[in-house]
Parts: sequence; C-alpha cells; structure tokens
Amino acid sequence: MWNNDINNIEEVVIYLNSELSKGRTQKDIEINDFKVNERVIAKRLISRGYRKIDNQYIKTNESSKAINTTISECDN
Repeated sequence: MWNNDINNIEEVVIYLNSELSKGRTQKDIEINDFKVNERVIAKRLISRGYRKIDNQYIKTNESSKAINTTISECDN
C-alpha cells in the first residue's frame, strides 16, 4: 500500500485513520499492513505536513499555526 507516491498519501491517511478509529495501534498497522518498521509511516506523514491529533492524522496548515502562535503570544 505505501509506495512513497505523493498522490497516494491521502489514501494512506484515510486507511490509517480508519484503522486507528477501530482501536488498532499504529505500530500494528505499520508492521502488519504496510510491512514497514514502527514509526516509518508516522515520520513520513509528519514530514509531509500531517499531525496526529486525537489519534487521527490531519493535514496542518503552516500559516494557521503561525497565526495561532501570534495570537497566543498576544494573550499573555
């Protein structure tokens, strides 16, 4: 399933999120389904702008992170 194809990332995220929501561990999914070592998929997704929030991967927007940081700093 994982072939480092940039066009396949969304399919990987959908599959991974689906399996995580069923209660499977990320380690189990990576080793048994993707046939890679633990944390390989996670690191690749993170490097492509995804973050794991509430046990689901979501695409982050760098500009919104900068805005949130600025707002938080102003509140203090």
